Amino acid sequence: MQPNSIEEISKFFSSESVALIGASPKDNRIYPNLIKFFKGKIFPVNPKYSEIYGLPCFPSVGAIPEKVACAAILVPRDGAGKILGECAEHGIKYAIIFAAGFAEIDEKGKEMDLEIKNIAESHGMTLIGPNSGGFINTVGLSLFWAPNAPVPLSTSGIGMVSQSGGIMTYVYRLGVVRKMGFSYIISSGNETVTKLTDHFRFLIADERTRVIVLAVEGIDDGLELKKLFGEALKRGKPVILLKLGLSEKGAKTVTLHSGRLATSGRILKALCQQFGVIWVEGVDQILDVSEILLKAKHSSGNRVGVAMFSGGVGVFLSDTAESLGLNLAEPQSSTREKFTSLLSVPKSGIENPFDLSPLLMATKASTLIGILAKDGNYDWIMIRCPLLQEQMPDFLRQVKDASREAPQPVVCFAPIAEEKNTNDESVPIIGGLEKALLSIKRVSAHYAKVDTTVLQESVPGRGALDLISETGNSPLPYELASKVTGLYSIPSVETQSVQKLGGVLEAAKAIGYPVVLKRDGLFHRTEVDAVKTDIRNEKELEMAFQELTGVEPDIVRFPFLVQKYVRGVETIIGSRKDPQMGTCVIFGMGGIFTEVLDDVSIRLPPLSIENAYEMIGEVKGSRLLSGYRGKQKADISALARALVSLSQMAIDLKDRVSEIDINPLFVLSEGSGVVPADIKIVLDENAKQV
Repeated sequence: MQPNSIEEISKFFSSESVALIGASPKDNRIYPNLIKFFKGKIFPVNPKYSEIYGLPCFPSVGAIPEKVACAAILVPRDGAGKILGECAEHGIKYAIIFAAGFAEIDEKGKEMDLEIKNIAESHGMTLIGPNSGGFINTVGLSLFWAPNAPVPLSTSGIGMVSQSGGIMTYVYRLGVVRKMGFSYIISSGNETVTKLTDHFRFLIADERTRVIVLAVEGIDDGLELKKLFGEALKRGKPVILLKLGLSEKGAKTVTLHSGRLATSGRILKALCQQFGVIWVEGVDQILDVSEILLKAKHSSGNRVGVAMFSGGVGVFLSDTAESLGLNLAEPQSSTREKFTSLLSVPKSGIENPFDLSPLLMATKASTLIGILAKDGNYDWIMIRCPLLQEQMPDFLRQVKDASREAPQPVVCFAPIAEEKNTNDESVPIIGGLEKALLSIKRVSAHYAKVDTTVLQESVPGRGALDLISETGNSPLPYELASKVTGLYSIPSVETQSVQKLGGVLEAAKAIGYPVVLKRDGLFHRTEVDAVKTDIRNEKELEMAFQELTGVEPDIVRFPFLVQKYVRGVETIIGSRKDPQMGTCVIFGMGGIFTEVLDDVSIRLPPLSIENAYEMIGEVKGSRLLSGYRGKQKADISALARALVSLSQMAIDLKDRVSEIDINPLFVLSEGSGVVPADIKIVLDENAKQV
């Protein structure tokens, strides 16, 4: 059995005995936290003492008179490798190393890191750390470094894996205060042996884990993470992800903190969008979203009915909801009548958000929720918390009762976080109006995400590899590159490759003016002015030929390309290899939208047609495709199909190609398709021939 399998990690966390190696009577962390959750046997190990915590203390692991399942190695880094070796020799299968100062610090640390990795792997040990903040299993073994860990109200709920011990501790402490349950919290540390993805896989399978939280600095295997995102979505387990190290300074701090490179945040965020993973920017957002996921019903809709007081705050709420794409739908006539009878105001004054009275909110919460629940125009109900602390118990009781009857999820909020008062174990209460709306938006988007069909490997893939094997040139010559894309139903513009002026003139005559003249084989043609467009006659063509000859004299290696001049909406599609996340597909609009405004969308292949439409819609400049300001509507469906085809090509060629760049890809008028004007396929210098 693999040491990092679900079964072995489960056995680790359910160990019935543990050796605390390096235990000290001054310990106010590991042992006090352990006995709050753990009912098994504890064996302190330290040659300096005969007794610790009122328990016999042993001079070494070998001196313990019975077999031990797990070891907590509490010694400094210089002694950790030796101790781990002794544990392995005495049959201990599970261990955690808390000490820092390994691969994240210096060359000596890297050597010691390799030493403990070799020991663990050669003995089939499941090892967490080093540089780990520990873990809590709320029904078992808990080796947690932070002092005075609180006990949660429930042993089911959030399961969290964090590459930062501090972030994990913060989420756990605040989550307990907010009366949320936890199954496991795990600090993966340097991940010398057991990775974040191993723990993630375990939490997906764990019955007590209802919501999974990941705090990520860097990922070694993006393809495995993608696979697990898909598995979590299929099993109906929401995943929340906090990415650490998005800024340049943050990325440097990640390296110093854990010794790992910070994964590209943009690509990771795109992967999250693809699989319904909820992307957050802070600890408070983790807890806000978790409250709704754990304490409210599910809804994928975006129509929100809001009961509150204060017209001015209602205006702000309306503006915020609109900016988030939430719909504050108007009520049915029957709802207006019911509110009119409660408030004694004209029906015309009843609008969503519903400006009611503080007294009505505190004393008639169940009535208000019931009215909105029966309206039929709302997917979510938001209700304002009362201002006075003494009104909260009855308010919460009413909300709980009404929530059981309402088909929609009910979320309580206070416009100011400090007014939040107390939390309840079964009522989501979000402090901050914007936070409440943002959390609803994120949760509804998660539930709206369906598992899309994964494309099968295409038949043309083998043929494409055969074509590539015919050349060693990189990028591929245009004629060859266009044959490759043609296998994936991406047709290229009419083109001829020639070397001399006579051939250029004949090609232009055959193709028909206007034409484009460019040099083949150059990496960045536009940067060296190696492209001339909209050439309308022979005179202009001869001038262009002379100018492009001066760019590069080698006409054999870099011949001339004569192409039909195409008009359409200019876009860019392509693929790149990321060191951590693997191959990704990119879409953007041409010109300044991509180069200056950095207006692009990203996904990891394979793409469904739904993924492709999402990518197009995310790019702000894509409005140009929809007939902007009277322009003819472009063939968006053909563009989406081209993105799907490109994603399949990227999969088929991933072992031989590092980059595919179709730029520009002209999107013609609706029904007329797409046409690539330039295709660059760059071979991977490190890839083996296939």
